[in-house]
Amino acid sequence: DCTFTPPQRLNVRPGTGSGSRNLPYGTGSGVARVAIATYADGQVFAAWADKRNFRHGYDIWGADLDLTSGQFGVNQQVQDDFGELAPQWHTSVAGHPDGTLLVAWDDGREGNADIMFSWREDGAWSDDTPLPGASGAGEQAHPSIVLDAAGNLHAAWVERDDKDGPTRLRYLFGAHTD
Repeated sequence: DCTFTPPQRLNVRPGTGSGSRNLPYGTGSGVARVAIATYADGQVFAAWADKRNFRHGYDIWGADLDLTSGQFGVNQQVQDDFGELAPQWHTSVAGHPDGTLLVAWDDGREGNADIMFSWREDGAWSDDTPLPGASGAGEQAHPSIVLDAAGNLHAAWVERDDKDGPTRLRYLFGAHTD
């Protein structure tokens, strides 16, 4: 059996009480492709593509679920400031019981789609890092990531030589090191 709570809003723009823009460009903040994962001791994190800073396309934002209130907290920008100049898409989130939290997405800042990721450490998001083997020539997009029980990263994505080329699936294993 499963019971459900009423749905709630995740994307809230500070100062507006909603996700709306404060400039006359469209309605709402424009969000897409939400992903959700557990980490630590039952914590929950959601990440999504958000167009609240609409001039350069979508950015990656996220929020933690407050387990006491059952509400999602303050929205936090996941991708770094260098990502502001290019759109990001196709968010994926992975968490681990030890508290590790990763977010991956495809990112066009180098002129083509590459898979980038960031991790949260001491409450702050790291600089964006290209996923080894999922960046460079060609198009790498639509990532899916998971951390296994040992903390190893498993990543899969769609790859093509160019935007109009045939697609293929790629997989990468990243061994956890202390």
